[in-house]
Parts: sequence; C-alpha cells; structure tokens
Amino acid sequence: MQTFFSELATKGPLFIDGTMFYFVAPYDKEQNYLKFSNSSGRLGLTSIGDFSEIFRFYKHLKRDDIYKLKREFVHDHAGGILLDKETRDQIVGQRKIISFIVEELMPYLNGHKEDVKELFGEEVETLKDGKNVGDADVIAGLERLKTNLKNERRDVLDLNLSLRRNLPNRLLTLGEKVYNLTIAQKKWDIELFLDNKTAGYHNIAPLGNVKEIDNRFFKVINSVFELEAIDEFGDYLKEIYKERLNARKNLDDILKYGEYSEGDVGFLKLNGSILVYQIIPPFAMLDPRPTNDGICYEFPKCRVGCGIYLEGDKISLNEPVLFESFWHPFVRDEKLEFQHLCGGRVTSRQNFKSGVEWVAKVLDDAKNLVMHGLTPKSIKDHGGDKKHGGAYFGTRLDEKIGSRKITLKEALNKGLLITNKWGWE
Repeated sequence: MQTFFSELATKGPLFIDGTMFYFVAPYDKEQNYLKFSNSSGRLGLTSIGDFSEIFRFYKHLKRDDIYKLKREFVHDHAGGILLDKETRDQIVGQRKIISFIVEELMPYLNGHKEDVKELFGEEVETLKDGKNVGDADVIAGLERLKTNLKNERRDVLDLNLSLRRNLPNRLLTLGEKVYNLTIAQKKWDIELFLDNKTAGYHNIAPLGNVKEIDNRFFKVINSVFELEAIDEFGDYLKEIYKERLNARKNLDDILKYGEYSEGDVGFLKLNGSILVYQIIPPFAMLDPRPTNDGICYEFPKCRVGCGIYLEGDKISLNEPVLFESFWHPFVRDEKLEFQHLCGGRVTSRQNFKSGVEWVAKVLDDAKNLVMHGLTPKSIKDHGGDKKHGGAYFGTRLDEKIGSRKITLKEALNKGLLITNKWGWE
C-alpha cells in the first residue's frame, strides 16, 4: 500500500528535515528556502506539518485500506506467530512435532478451520474432550503477548524516533528520485535556510527512488498498525487464543499417547521416532488391464505416512511407508510392516507457502499412490502389457494381488471405495 510519502512526492519536490515536511515551491520573502549552488534564485519551503500530524491525517484518509491491512495481519498470525510465539519458542523435539500435527496438520487435512465469526465467516472445531480455560487465563495471556510484541517493536512506539532510525535526517525528492542531504565541508550543492537562520550547506547524494523510500515509510507505520490491530481485534483474538489454550492443555494429554488420530490423520511413536500418517479406508482397486475389465482387488483399512522430525527449526520428512504388513504391488515383502513405497517420494517444499501445506501434499501423494498408482504406465514400466501385469520387486503382479481379486459388483455390494479408474490408452 502506498503511504503519504509517495503521494506527497507526486505533487512536486518534497523536502524533509528531521520530522518536518515541506513542499518546495516558488520563494516568497521571509520564507524558509533552499538554494542550489549553481543558481542565484531561491526555492521556498512551505511547511506541510510534522510527521506525526501527517500520519494522523493519513490514517483518517486511508482508514478503509488500513483496516484491511490490520485484518490481514490478525488473520495471518492469530494461530501462528502472534499468538503462539511465546509458547513455540519453548517447544522443542517431540512436543513441537506433535503440536504441529495436532494443531495445524489435523485441522488442515480434516477441513477444520479457525473461527473468525462475522469477520471471516468460517467454522471452528476444537480438539475433542478439551479442558476449558477461563477468561482470566485468556486475558492474561493476551496481555503477555501484546507486551512481547511491543518489546519487539519498541522503536515504533515513538513515531518520530522510528522515522529517524529508518531514514536519513534530511531528504529531497526531485521527480522519482530521492536524495540524501549531508553537511558539506567545502564545496556544496544546496544552502538551507530554516526557522530564520542558515541551516548550513549540504551536498546531495542519490538515496533511491520514491517507491523504495515509500517502502521504508511503510515499514515504520505498518508496525504501528500491527500494534493497534491487537486492541481493535481484541474480541476475535481472545476467542482464537482461548481455542489455542484449550488445544494446548489437551495436547499435554495427547503427548502421553503412543498413537493418536483425529479424522483420518494421526501420529505414531515408534522406537523413539514419530511417524505422521493418513488413514486409507477399505477400498477396491480396479485392474486397469482391458483383459481384466470389471475386476477389482480388495484392500483393508490401512495407514500410509512418513517419519517426521526437526531439522533445525523446520519440520522435515522421511520417504513414505505403508504401515501395515499386507502385500501391495508397491512394497517388496509379503509380511513386513513399515515398508518403503516404490514411487513414493517427498516433494520439494519450495513451491509451498507453509509447512502444513507441504506435509499435507506429501501425505496426499502417498495415499494416492497406494490407491491409484497401479496405472497402465506403471504396468508397462514393469514389463507388463494388456494381459500380463509384469513383475514388481521380482514378483509377478498377479501373484501379489491375486488373492484379493473380487468383481466390481461384489465391491459395490460391500460398499467399498472404488479406486484406480484408469483407461488403458
């Protein structure tokens, strides 16, 4: 969003002295002025006002745009950095991983969303059997979080001080260019006369363009908006924070479990490690070969997932495995748990905005591989054709899945989920 700096700069040359703003205009006697060394004429400096005064007017003028900024800030951070920072800084190891699974991944994959009531019109669902916290706990927690946020943005509590820390003391805009004015020792570019006295001789140096400097102004004032947003959206934050505290109390109990699931997402502790998984319901996988039209292979309810661990501060994943010990075309051994899935991989996280989206994608890909991966291309790649299924890990396909064969009619009568609907060509 544009700030008042760029808007003022478009109206003509703009001069800033400390926190005072001036338009550069034709000179009138007894007026502040600046004079270029190569010119005999003077340019008048017409005061616009102090930074704080201009900012107050700007907030009134742009109140709708600023409201949207504040709302986006609260929405983006209510369940993350803003409300969770104090706690997340203390979470390490298993607690952080399980917190990620329970508080972020489960709601994401199960379709639960945070409650934003009239503001965002979405639904909230807390962890089942949560232990409720009192309003006093919520208010006290929000005050601590607000104090922490203020401490992080200590310099913006004084707008003028913040301006001075982020920008040089004297600036001049000429067209799209912005220049920094510094005291000249001998040769000078500009003479300044301010408040009935000579303010010295200065040289000018390029500082950037108007848009770049406007971004610096935005950095200063946006931090103010973020602090104000905590108060203005206080009721919303209290509700979300209460949900988080309830979930966190419930998390203490969940941490004791060896396995926990909600919906079709869960985690399992195994030999000191944690695996995150999705549950696949009982399904009937269609045979894509045209010679086996109407033939399915029945598979039981199972879990597919990945080892999940911390790499520095980031969530990381191992390659996906099938938890159950049954024979599937994409696992090597007939009776072995936690086997690697042929074709299973961990996609790059570069194209994902958040860790939860990335983990969800990896789990979805593994789930789809188990349910839909026996494609015509897969059969051909393993030496098969329209009639023969080829060999997977050295075992003929029909040997691996022959005992699971049922007809499509039988699968439908059993109410099984029908998967793998591929055409051969």
